[in-house]
Amino acid sequence: MPERLFVSFEHCHTKKDPSSTRAVRSWVTKVQHARQPRRQVDRASPTTKEEEQEHANQPLRNLPTHDFGDLIVTSAESAKVVTWSWEPVDPTSGPSPTTRRRIQAHVAHRQHEKRRQSERGKSMPLKSTSSTSSTFTSPLPTPLLERTFSASPPFYIQDPADPLGVYARRLNTSVPVIWSHYLWREREHGRAFGEHYPQFQGWGPKYLHPFITNNRAFLATTVLFTGAHLRFLQGHDTMSIPILQLRSLAHDYVQAAIDSESERLADSNMLAIVKLALLEAIFGIKEAYKVHMRAVARMVQLRMGLLNLGMEGYTARLLVWFDANLSATAGSPRYLAEEASRTTASTDLRRNEETFRLGVHERMGHNDDV
Repeated sequence: MPERLFVSFEHCHTKKDPSSTRAVRSWVTKVQHARQPRRQVDRASPTTKEEEQEHANQPLRNLPTHDFGDLIVTSAESAKVVTWSWEPVDPTSGPSPTTRRRIQAHVAHRQHEKRRQSERGKSMPLKSTSSTSSTFTSPLPTPLLERTFSASPPFYIQDPADPLGVYARRLNTSVPVIWSHYLWREREHGRAFGEHYPQFQGWGPKYLHPFITNNRAFLATTVLFTGAHLRFLQGHDTMSIPILQLRSLAHDYVQAAIDSESERLADSNMLAIVKLALLEAIFGIKEAYKVHMRAVARMVQLRMGLLNLGMEGYTARLLVWFDANLSATAGSPRYLAEEASRTTASTDLRRNEETFRLGVHERMGHNDDV
């Protein structure tokens, strides 16, 4: 009975264990060495014209098509999940033409994906290294006049392998639909926000759009509420399984930022948590909303007040405005009222509850137990 090796991957993005990698390489080297004498005999033996023609037509000679037998790696990318299948490796027989094509397609796909990720990494650094910004203050992005925005998402988040594309497929929609709905929601909230703070009118694209492309927690929480609101408008169950899965992922990203000394009190992290509070206040669990807002209030205290937040005062006004409208939506006290009283951010904001709810006239959450 020939020796067989089974190789499986839990997920296409899972990093393989170094010890497993070394074991596989050792096995491959062993099989190659064992088969070397047989190959030399094969080369010396005469071949027919048909065999020579078949050998000449073999594509991509540099691929390891000899020792991997029927090793698999079939990637089936669907709108929701990525699945993997595997087949046994038989070192005594060569791969079939079908298996060879699968291996070649898989290798080409992985090489293209790695190259694409490398190019994205050069144009989209996850962290800013601005030397003029403080430890926690989010650096100022490119001035508004130097940027252009449209209803179409930037080219670097239209890539199907980008997180926004992955989220859109999980929610059974597309990137343009998610992006267009986000821009509409941003305009609605921005118009109500501008009634109280006209000096910040139109600052959403200037300051928030860079967070979407550079901050994974902010992106996840943005898509989370946008997707839930889309499902509400379409008459579907708002807190569906894909939404709950995305909420769990957003929590993980926010927690990772909190665990990072350089990001735990950043403006972007505060705003990401406010977006979680927005989701819970309108569609989710009221107690969860309270937990999020208490966390934001504590973060503001650790930053020594709203006056020490970044983006030229924009973050402070956003937090105060969201706090006022969220308290009206959830029927709870304001969590930043005391901090707002120490600043020029007015505590007597007229609440834009109708606009703030975006057409959701009654709170959708039903379970208030945590």
